[in-house]
Amino acid sequence: MRILSGAILGLGLATACSDLNVKLPARIELAPLDEAESTRARETVQLGFAFVDRQRDAADPVEDAFSGWSLWYAHDLWGGILRPSAELGAGYSEHAVEGFREAQLEVFRLCAGGRLTLQPERSPISVYGRTGWFYRFSWDPDFEAEPYDQDGGGYYLGAGLDVEFGGGLRGGLFLDYFKGSSIDPLEERFYGVSIGVGF
Repeated sequence: MRILSGAILGLGLATACSDLNVKLPARIELAPLDEAESTRARETVQLGFAFVDRQRDAADPVEDAFSGWSLWYAHDLWGGILRPSAELGAGYSEHAVEGFREAQLEVFRLCAGGRLTLQPERSPISVYGRTGWFYRFSWDPDFEAEPYDQDGGGYYLGAGLDVEFGGGLRGGLFLDYFKGSSIDPLEERFYGVSIGVGF
């Protein structure tokens, strides 16, 4: 019955379009970009909103954060299906501290590294990976004793998927991993969504 109803509906739609001289497409698909748009070199600004999963020992009183933010700028070195980029980034998160109801640890990150983007010709979908170095420092305005975190640097790795909606506007998902080398054994993971623009 469902098949018969669908066939009747399709026949009716085709007849109506024929009467109105409306040409139906042979198939419907995600709107492709033209080749020049999908493979050209570009600059990208990306804003991310993330959950920050903090990995430390059991004695660490600093909790995970739902208020993670990141801002990235990438400059493609050349165009093509596979585009390498130089990038700069900054990150921020605010963490509650267990045992101190009012205490909030604010963490800042500065990043520099590279990014590699894969975007097939005429596809609005792209995937990317990134890596580089970061410096991390924290500030707790309500706590006067020894700080919970040590300032220091390390490396980061990340990956993401973007969908372009036209005019360079895009949205997507990402995962970034931060590993402290001078703040051992600190590890942090950013699970987030992003919005951005390429120009």
